[in-house]
Amino acid sequence: MKIGEMIKLFKENHKVLMITISTILLFIIVGLLIYTLNTHKDSFPEPEELPRDFPIHPQAVEEYGYTAGVITHYTYNIPLSSEEVRSYYDSIDESVWLVEKNWFEQGDGEQKHFKTEDYNPKPGEKAGRSVQVILSSNEVDDTTKLIIVATINS
Repeated sequence: MKIGEMIKLFKENHKVLMITISTILLFIIVGLLIYTLNTHKDSFPEPEELPRDFPIHPQAVEEYGYTAGVITHYTYNIPLSSEEVRSYYDSIDESVWLVEKNWFEQGDGEQKHFKTEDYNPKPGEKAGRSVQVILSSNEVDDTTKLIIVATINS
């Protein structure tokens, strides 16, 4: 085969060749990423979250949530008045791991503080978690914004 014929053949098939090379490179990159994540998975800290049994109102719709260090923050919208949501939280104060502190007014809404007594976020460490529940009413559409901020006390 002459060089001219090889160049002509390459020009005709270069798209197929480039797609093949791109696919092979993509598989190599994905494989390296999977390998890196599997070998270093212990390096990535597990996010702290609210205790599984923390009472979120059944009609609450999560707007967003995040965890950064020792703070967990969730925001929910609830299609009820703040008085209805408040009575929900007042009715569960009997729970073993919640210690009630009274509702108090601050800013645009009411706040209530809970403390989780036995929550242990990391094995071998004793820590509690202070949980602040904030209710903010929207008088126009009778909805309530529920904000939960939890902080580990070590």
